[in-house]
Amino acid sequence: MRLYLAGHDWAGDADPVAELRAAGHDVRVPAAITTSTVTAGARPGDTPEMALSRARMRMLVDCDAIALTPGWRDDTDALAAVDWADTVGLPVEEWEAWI
Repeated sequence: MRLYLAGHDWAGDADPVAELRAAGHDVRVPAAITTSTVTAGARPGDTPEMALSRARMRMLVDCDAIALTPGWRDDTDALAAVDWADTVGLPVEEWEAWI
């Protein structure tokens, strides 16, 4: 399953990316996209933050479900991803539920 890893705060003993991949998932990590990697695809007038959010949402629409990391509620892109997923019926679970 292609999982969108929402949130960027997973400090601690667990490595959700490694564990989810070991469980056979194709994990997409939007936190790995930075403003420096999206400038070429930015629209005229986009702020760096807008270009970054657009790139992350493009990643999301290609996924089958969302895996939430601790602290996702403090991440505006993660909140937007969960809101969109709820609207279209995409499954959303804490990352450990996908193991």
